[in-house]
Parts: sequence; C-alpha cells; structure tokens
Amino acid sequence: MGTLDGYGALVTGGGSGIGEACASALVRDGAVVTICGRTQIKLDEAAERIRAATADAVVHTIAADVVDEEQVREAVAKAVE
Repeated sequence: MGTLDGYGALVTGGGSGIGEACASALVRDGAVVTICGRTQIKLDEAAERIRAATADAVVHTIAADVVDEEQVREAVAKAVE
C-alpha cells in the first residue's frame, strides 16, 4: 500500500523528463496517474515505461496542449473520470 492509494493525479508534460519522473513517483506511491502532453506517441511510450517499472501501475494518457484553455478543461474532465 502506498501513501497515495485511492488518489488520482494529472501530470502535465508527462511524456518525458521531469513530468515523466513525477508521474512515475506518484504511481510508485499508489496514485492513479493521468499524463498529459502534446504528442500521443510520447505519452504512450512514457506510460509503457512507467507500467513496466511499477507493478500494478495505472497510467492513463491524454493528448492536450496546456496553452489552450479548452483543451485543459477537457483534459481535467477526462482525468476526473
């Protein structure tokens, strides 16, 4: 049991670098994580790396550009689901 079991997190820039590392740490602590970024392929690859590194990891992906307010609203709504 992780300290974040039962919690969800939305991580922007989750397809690489610091965003991916943050998402990975949240997953290791038990959170269900949704990673968001502009490029679906990068998100899918990052999600696979996170899943491969952590047993029972739950990682979702949403392609969105955070400079577009409507895309941010949609990403948050999908992450809440």
